[in-house]
Order: sequence, then C-alpha cells, then structure tokens
Amino acid sequence: MPDMHPLTGYPGWVTALGWVLVAVALAVVGFVWWWTRAAQPRFADRPLAVPSGALGWSGWDEPLPSAQARYLAHVADVSRRYEAGLVSARAAHLELASAVRGYASARLGRDVRTLTVAEFHALTGDSPAAAALRAYLGPSFDGPEARPETTRASITAAWQVIQRW
Repeated sequence: MPDMHPLTGYPGWVTALGWVLVAVALAVVGFVWWWTRAAQPRFADRPLAVPSGALGWSGWDEPLPSAQARYLAHVADVSRRYEAGLVSARAAHLELASAVRGYASARLGRDVRTLTVAEFHALTGDSPAAAALRAYLGPSFDGPEARPETTRASITAAWQVIQRW
C-alpha cells in the first residue's frame, strides 16, 4: 500500500467544518469587540461617584449649612476624642485636614480632597482653608512627634475655618 499524505485522506466535510469553526470564532471576537467598544464614556470622563455621608465628604447636593453643621460636629468629635486620649495627635491632624477638605469640597462645589496644598492654594487663593491646610500638612506626617500644642491650635483653626469661611 502506498503511503498517503495524512491530510489528503480527510473527507471534504471535515475541512468545511474547520472553516466554519474559524468563522464562528472570528464572529465571536467581532461581537465582543463591538459590544465592548467605546460606546460608554472613558473612565476619566465619568463623574466621580462617592457615597454621600462618607467621612470627610459632602455630596454636591448637600446644602452648605448642613455640610457646615456636619463638619463642625466632626471637629468637635475629634476634639473630644483627642482630649480623652482616644486618638493620637497625628490621627487628629489627619482627621482635621479631612474635615477641612470635605467642607471646602462642599463650599466650592467640587472635590478638592486630593489636591496638594499648592494646588488648593492656587484654587482658593489666600483663603483661611488654604492657610489651615498648610498648618496641618506638617503635623499630620510628624508621626508620634506631633506636639499637643499644635493639635489644639489645629482644632481651633479647623473650627474657625468651617464656621467662618
């Protein structure tokens, strides 16, 4: 018996089935591409979705007096917990900076919680909030060396910024 090439012995329907499977695979890839194409806005174009009521945050639709009352209550809570020894000076500074940034977000109508102090200053000018954040930035990262005098002054400054700005 003569040796045959292995592919010449297959019937035509096997070759046709192979081409059909290739076509189906290409159709699936094309459908997935069409279904997931950029019909939705890119991530950077989507609005920031942050739950209202999260610590240090105020929703855009929250009235300013309501935000002011909430952040003043938060500063009072930080002060009470700090005086009771429940939080360290560093933690108190971080929470106060978060409260001031949250109130500034509500007041300005945009999220300013992640801006650097220089960016925040460029946005708000010589606002009391910018001055307060400059004061908080150092003590927040001093770690255990943060001094009690600095923390008490920061509590007073946060209270005044939220109450008067």
